[in-house]
Amino acid sequence: MAEELEILLSDHSAGKPFRVREIRIDDSAAFTWVKIASSPKRFVPEVFVGDWAVAGKHPSPGIYRVLALVDCHDGVCRAVVRDGQHLFAYPFI
Repeated sequence: MAEELEILLSDHSAGKPFRVREIRIDDSAAFTWVKIASSPKRFVPEVFVGDWAVAGKHPSPGIYRVLALVDCHDGVCRAVVRDGQHLFAYPFI
């Protein structure tokens, strides 16, 4: 997962257009992702303000589609993936 995600984040930082991609989240990386408390209609920085995370909820290992990369108010670029009905974000700092 690390390499695929780093490429996406690097491309985003370089100003390249976002393309939906699939990444593999394995056991060792699942804890770095966290469930988003709400189910937003759009991925905007305001989603990641306040108590946006469900801290104890992490995705199961598997392949996930990266839906968005969001530059947040705290200076962190977060990736968003979907697991059926739940959304997860990386990184959870």
